[in-house]
Amino acid sequence: MTWEELGNELKINNGTLRNYVSQLSAIKKAQYIPLQTLLEISDFLKIPYSEVEKLVTNTKYGKNGKPMQISFPINFMDTEWAGLVGALLAEGYINKDFGVGFWNTDDEVISNFLEMTNKIISNGVRVNKKVYGCFFPAIFGRILTSGLGFGAGDKTKINIGIPLIYKNSVNEELIKSLLSWLFTGDGWVTVFKDHLGQTHRTVGIGFGSSRKNKIPRLLEDTLKLLKALNINYSRPLQEIKEKKDGSPSYFWKIFIKGKENLVNFKKRIGFRSSVKERILNMAIESYTMPKLRNGESLYLLSDAIQKICRNSLATKHEIAKITGLKTDRIESLLKEAKEKNLIKVVGGGGKNPTGGRFPYVYEPTGNCLEFIRKGRCKFL
Repeated sequence: MTWEELGNELKINNGTLRNYVSQLSAIKKAQYIPLQTLLEISDFLKIPYSEVEKLVTNTKYGKNGKPMQISFPINFMDTEWAGLVGALLAEGYINKDFGVGFWNTDDEVISNFLEMTNKIISNGVRVNKKVYGCFFPAIFGRILTSGLGFGAGDKTKINIGIPLIYKNSVNEELIKSLLSWLFTGDGWVTVFKDHLGQTHRTVGIGFGSSRKNKIPRLLEDTLKLLKALNINYSRPLQEIKEKKDGSPSYFWKIFIKGKENLVNFKKRIGFRSSVKERILNMAIESYTMPKLRNGESLYLLSDAIQKICRNSLATKHEIAKITGLKTDRIESLLKEAKEKNLIKVVGGGGKNPTGGRFPYVYEPTGNCLEFIRKGRCKFL
């Protein structure tokens, strides 16, 4: 039986309540009717609950004997509902009046979100491009809160978590859909080189907490699902910042690092944003360096030093930027190059007033120039 049929059976023909039932009829896939909604209908029409109960397939009872939730042709256990929950956990909100909103400044993400929700709701979604938002009728908020236990209000203050049916699920497709939208909204992916020339590739995600040293429940639940997919992550890190009013804010985050984990993340979760997905691909591809032939790495080092010396100082950090070689590998090659009289130290090494020592500066020798000339014929 559909909501429309239920409305006809209960003789709800006009007015606000009829509109209410019409909105419910637009919900295509869910598993449980909010009990409060059924009680509102029966109370309004002064129909005994036993009569309403006959119109549905099954009733689950609580310890006190009162009906808790009622089965109906709605299936929360599908990828669209899981994805919708992930998106709302990241960049959505349910207010005290059960209005539901979702915001994202990326047009592609909004488009993907609407495509997904159109499989659940046939009408009632309002899009406001000026504020990059999508808004749903209050009945949708009631279904999320009553049917899934989705918290209404400030997500940080109420310490919202992932609904139990998804947190405890062993269905990888559901987990993937939820986490993909969660990471698309609240996650990030970066590829950068630090001051030592080392490349860092990370996927991260984080959430606010209302208390110091208290990991938010949403992060704990996220880590449980990542573990279920065999994706390793760093230890949660707390970041404390000062708000405009001077009060502290607490933010907890984790990182996913290493080629194997990033490949696993891409395969089993991924992003719903082509921008983030492109950066993730760059991060993974940056691990794949062509295997250097015998003597080629020394040639790369020597050629890099010659090029750098034309306009700058050839330090190992500058060499790393050009060659893409790791710092420890460069140090080994510099030692070999000096032994073969390909390069010479012309500066650096002294004490730095701020601590440590200034980096050594290198120049090519005459032997190096000849080595480079032969290398071009051999390696290029």
